[in-house]
Amino acid sequence: MSQFAEHHVKGSEVFVGGLPHTVTESTIHEIFSHCGEIVEIRLIKDQKGSIKDFCFVRFATKEAAEKAVREKSGFVLDGKKIGVLPSKEQDTLFFGNLNKGWSTYEFEGIIRQVFPDVISVDLASPVGETKSIKQRNRGFAFVKFSSHAAAARAFRVGSKADFMLGGNLHPAVQWVEDQPEIDPAALAKIKIAFIRNLPFSADENYLKKLFEPFGEIEKVVLWRKGSSPVGFVHFTKRADLENAIRGMNGKTVQWPRGGPTSMLSIEVARPIDRSKKRLRDDSHEKKANKVPSHTPSANLGIPLSSDCTSGSQKVAQKEVEYEDPYEVAVLLLPLSVRERLLRILRLGIATRFDIDIQNLTSLKKLPESAAISVLDQEQTKKTEEFILPH
Repeated sequence: MSQFAEHHVKGSEVFVGGLPHTVTESTIHEIFSHCGEIVEIRLIKDQKGSIKDFCFVRFATKEAAEKAVREKSGFVLDGKKIGVLPSKEQDTLFFGNLNKGWSTYEFEGIIRQVFPDVISVDLASPVGETKSIKQRNRGFAFVKFSSHAAAARAFRVGSKADFMLGGNLHPAVQWVEDQPEIDPAALAKIKIAFIRNLPFSADENYLKKLFEPFGEIEKVVLWRKGSSPVGFVHFTKRADLENAIRGMNGKTVQWPRGGPTSMLSIEVARPIDRSKKRLRDDSHEKKANKVPSHTPSANLGIPLSSDCTSGSQKVAQKEVEYEDPYEVAVLLLPLSVRERLLRILRLGIATRFDIDIQNLTSLKKLPESAAISVLDQEQTKKTEEFILPH
């Protein structure tokens, strides 16, 4: 529908599963129309053109979608109960294996020629100075579309074996995992700038000097343990942070003492979901004053020492004595940071040798939102190394 992009409202789409293969769009419309105005119905077909047993329904409002979930889940259609759930609305795709000689202008032109409904293109710039015309980017990009439907169509096209960009290049196309929805009130209180594309020669003093014209700064923190440094500038006022982002995001900086140039990427540091953290912290409150002496090895993907066995007080003391220092360092991290780290380890994106005990000590010193941003940056780097050819 031509009006689809105009009516795109976050949370307004539902997933409908358990459909009979004979279902039609008019049947779906009849079932869901009393929940609210329907903007689009997408019946999914297989390669042979047969209707699959699920579809997506997008409404004009989030309230209509919520009503559909409440009232239509369990509805019997042709003897089958259907299920209705909120749709996971991914609208951004990762493109890897790109020509590193493409400029942002060239890549955006190519993408917009192939795919309609592109909102923005974020081509990863090289870190530090590069004089070679052969490397104008790092070989990957993130493309945001006007809707999940538009992104899904692009994903289907981009996943075909014969799909080419620029005439002769087959990219790796993947969905980008959605970021958790942020409470606008919490986001508005953040006064920390998260800065990427820093060279290894960057230092806190020069970074502070760059941002001082925008307002009073409490402190500057540099994280050097990942694949490339990232920085955090703590302002005393939110307005100063916003001015700094407007003034410095995308700006090319010449670093001192013969250092390289780099184009800064600046955004608001993401806040922590305090409600989830509180719920989990409350359940472990009784353990807060001591380091747990034993954690199942499955949690970390790290074997525990054979000496770490349960039993008498004497054995328990011995267990602490022989506890893996890496596990202890992980357990001492704030809960939200620990969970993000464990996810990276479980997925095999990195190992304890990539993120060593010194890294964990540095993570513990950072604010939670900053530590999570660092881990997200490391995850992106490792994903790039895995997907892109060397």
